[in-house]
Amino acid sequence: NSRMENLSQYKIEELKKSDDWLRIIIHPDDYQRVKLNINGALTSKRIPAINEYKYIRKDGSVRWLESLGSVVEYDDKPAILVVAIDVTERKEAESILIESEKQLRKANAMKDKFFSIIAHDLKNPFNAILGFSSLLYEAYDNFDDQQRKSFIKNICDASDSTFKLLQNLLE
Repeated sequence: NSRMENLSQYKIEELKKSDDWLRIIIHPDDYQRVKLNINGALTSKRIPAINEYKYIRKDGSVRWLESLGSVVEYDDKPAILVVAIDVTERKEAESILIESEKQLRKANAMKDKFFSIIAHDLKNPFNAILGFSSLLYEAYDNFDDQQRKSFIKNICDASDSTFKLLQNLLE
């Protein structure tokens, strides 16, 4: 019908010239599945489900088709009445969403790795600060001035490097 001509860009007369007009318009990736669905519907008279197929227009562009078929009698023979719509825009949008999801997952994994590295880089100086300050607090009198000064210097160095790291992260 005219809708088929609009979708495929082929005139019905052009398609009728071929022994297998489906091979002309159905993409090779989907051809066998289409044939199986048609044969299954005609032999068992089951109603095919909604299917999506790639098809090739006369201009060579590949598009997506969603079809719903029903088995009917036509000239006293079983036939399939198909309602088909072009769903190329939807399939392209789905493809973009899938690619976007992949990129988002990749970015999220990179973020997690980054936070893991930052947590590790912050943990070490804090361990030094906590260790030396705790040692000074609990055993202050057990150390001479030189040792205490050394501990305080370690706390200052660890605090300074941690502050610089945090400042760089915030910038």
